[in-house]
Amino acid sequence: MGRPKEGAMKTFAHLALFVSALASSSLGAAGCATESDSGPAGANSSLSRQSFCAKTVCEKIHDDCMSYLDECFGQCYGMGPEFAYQCVSVCNNYQCTPCTVNECDEHGYKFEIVAPPDPKVSDACGRYEAKAAQCGADTSRIICDRFSRLERPEAAAAYDCYASLPCGSEGSSCEPPATDWGTNFCLALNATCGFFDMGCTVEQMAELDLAAAWLKDDVRAEAMRCLEEPLCSDVSRCTTAWFETVFP
Repeated sequence: MGRPKEGAMKTFAHLALFVSALASSSLGAAGCATESDSGPAGANSSLSRQSFCAKTVCEKIHDDCMSYLDECFGQCYGMGPEFAYQCVSVCNNYQCTPCTVNECDEHGYKFEIVAPPDPKVSDACGRYEAKAAQCGADTSRIICDRFSRLERPEAAAAYDCYASLPCGSEGSSCEPPATDWGTNFCLALNATCGFFDMGCTVEQMAELDLAAAWLKDDVRAEAMRCLEEPLCSDVSRCTTAWFETVFP
């Protein structure tokens, strides 16, 4: 029988790694409050978003200094005995500069699923899970409670369609019609931060178009809302958090 969203999950995992890599690059720093709760995009949003300060300017300066010392001592250990002692002395004399700047350098983001389960989606997903187990398929990625909180009501019919298929059959006919959300998201990411060549391929955009067909409008809107953050580093961390919540 078919295995819905498997390709899409791999695509989301790939993009989560991609935007996570962007978050670690030098894409700018911001002065920000120590913690803030952005809250849901709307009163009926399925996701609640919280932004917070993951690293202050002082913490970054300290981390950079410790990285320098680690590199310094590492180079000493690669030298011969006649130079190693002098090298270590130089490293020991290096002092990290005291810092009193309490501004935020790096935002963090966290999404929480706050929507209740849709009973119809949950029951249909359970029937699909039971059929998948009967067919000997791996059911570890079938998380009906999570799916029923994030997916559209139309997903119930798709799950029942999958559950009705004979074992080993191909189930693309059960999938909801593809959207253009993945394409629009990737193009918007490119327009915002200019990382198109490093991010979505044409194939991945197509898979995201399929994956988005399962998700509620407000769930998709939260990913787009990440693109409104002021810095590309914030965009990447926010988007990573969304990916990891929706497709863990």
